Amino acid sequence: MMEDRRQSPRYNIAMPARLWVGPQSMPITVYDLSTAGCGLKLPEALQPGLRVLLRPQGHEGHFGKILWCREGRASIKFDQPLIDTVVDRLRHQFPVSGNSSD
Repeated sequence: MMEDRRQSPRYNIAMPARLWVGPQSMPITVYDLSTAGCGLKLPEALQPGLRVLLRPQGHEGHFGKILWCREGRASIKFDQPLIDTVVDRLRHQFPVSGNSSD
């Protein structure tokens, strides 16, 4: 069995954002979030290891790198972990419809 290496809890969310790759950006949706990183849905494939800036609408940007990307989904590991209060605020601001996981 494969071991789950995640150190922090992940929360299902539905957060619109822009993902910046150098001077270009694309609209994306963050579908899960933790202090260490996030999962996102995106319109085009990106190379693992690519440096990116995730910018949720109305919030500060977060730098990180693409860990994997396949079938319209990707994972980002943040350069600096988010603080718990930021994760809590975002998961309550952008809940998944019908989500009752709290």
